[in-house]
Amino acid sequence: MVKPLLMIAMAGYSCWLLSDLLEVFSGQYGAPVAYLTAAFHLLVGVGFTGLFRSVTTARGWLLWVMTGLVSISHLALAALILHVYWSGDGVRVVLGTYPVYLLFLLGWAVGILVFSLLVIRSGRVPVLAGWAMLFGFVLLILSRSMAWPALWIHFITVALSALLIYLCRLGLRRIFAQEFTTRPDPR
Repeated sequence: MVKPLLMIAMAGYSCWLLSDLLEVFSGQYGAPVAYLTAAFHLLVGVGFTGLFRSVTTARGWLLWVMTGLVSISHLALAALILHVYWSGDGVRVVLGTYPVYLLFLLGWAVGILVFSLLVIRSGRVPVLAGWAMLFGFVLLILSRSMAWPALWIHFITVALSALLIYLCRLGLRRIFAQEFTTRPDPR
C-alpha cells in the first residue's frame, strides 16, 4: 500500500515543482499555475501517508495523527487555492472572509515541522536532507508570513519540492530493494 501512495506523493510534489517553475518563467499566476498547485495539494493530501511511512520510523498514533493533520490540511489548501483563483480575490481577502482556512494552514505548519523533525530522527534518509527540509519549511513559513520577494519564495518552494521528490524516490528505492530481496527463488 505504501508504494502507490509514494508514487501519488511524488506526482504531487512534481506538480508543485512545475507550478512554481511555470509561474517564474511565465511571470504570471494564471489557470495552469492555479490548477497545478491545486493538483499538488490534492495528490499530496492523498499520498502523504506513503511518504511519512517510508522515511520515518514513527508508527501507531503518531503516524495517524501527523499524516491525518498534514493530509487534511493539504486537501483544504487545494480548496483555498481554487477559491482564491475562482473568486479573483487575494489570499488575504479569502482568509479574512473564511478564517477556517487559517486553522488548516496552522495544522499544515505544525504537521510539516514535526514531520521534518521525525525525518531527522529516523536515520532512514541522510540527516542533511532532514535538516534541509526543516530549514526550508521554516523559511517557507516565514516567507509567507512576511512580505518576502516572490523570487525568493519560488526558490524555496522549488528546492523543497525537489527535496521531497528525492525523499519519495529514496522511499521507493527502499521498497523495491525489499521486494527484490524477499522474492522466492523461481528455481
